[in-house]
Amino acid sequence: MDEMRIDELAQRAGVPSRTIRYYTQQGLLAPPKLRGRVGFYTEAHLDRLKLIRELREKRFLPLSVIRQVVHRFESGEDLETMLTPLDIIFAPQWDDSPGELTRAELASEAGVTEEVVVAAEEMGFLFPVRRGRELRYTADDMHMLEVANQWLNLGLPTELGRLYRRSLEQISKLQVQAFQDSIVAPLAGRDVSPEQAREALVRGFKDMARTFDRLVNLLHRKLLQKAVESYAASRPDAED
Repeated sequence: MDEMRIDELAQRAGVPSRTIRYYTQQGLLAPPKLRGRVGFYTEAHLDRLKLIRELREKRFLPLSVIRQVVHRFESGEDLETMLTPLDIIFAPQWDDSPGELTRAELASEAGVTEEVVVAAEEMGFLFPVRRGRELRYTADDMHMLEVANQWLNLGLPTELGRLYRRSLEQISKLQVQAFQDSIVAPLAGRDVSPEQAREALVRGFKDMARTFDRLVNLLHRKLLQKAVESYAASRPDAED
């Protein structure tokens, strides 16, 4: 088996040496074989780096998700079957994506002031990713700034924004667990091909998403109606 030092591995994989060290620290890449104080890597390390790069740059997955994907892949799970529902979630939603932005570039692209950026951060509307010592933002954050700007223009309280973030975060975690329990787990006990599994996952995810979206719209509208009725009834001038 051919072996190589970190500089050669970095050149062949098209990533900086510091990235290789970071991936090793994060458990994404196996440590090299040491001879004295020199580490030697193999083609298996190169294949793993190529896979990570593919998942990051073409599938837009965060490292925390990639770690689980590669570990399950090495345990024998079908890669494309795992990626099918993730593609739906992590694929870019807008065609006008400017790529990764600094904080200053983000505000400029969105056409908002520093005040709006700060408010969006306080409400939990932004989702930066760390690149070394700096934070980078995406088109999702740019559109979220547009929402934050509208929010402030309407005079809505930032606490309400924080409540939306906290509530939806908890609901989203429960939805992911529900997808695992109700859609993914039952497939494990069925004798289906990878293609059939992928179709079932996509269908299940889309059906689940439609059901959740409809519930949120209907339930929110009905609860808002009840809240207006309750507010009106509590007014001093309300009729008996």
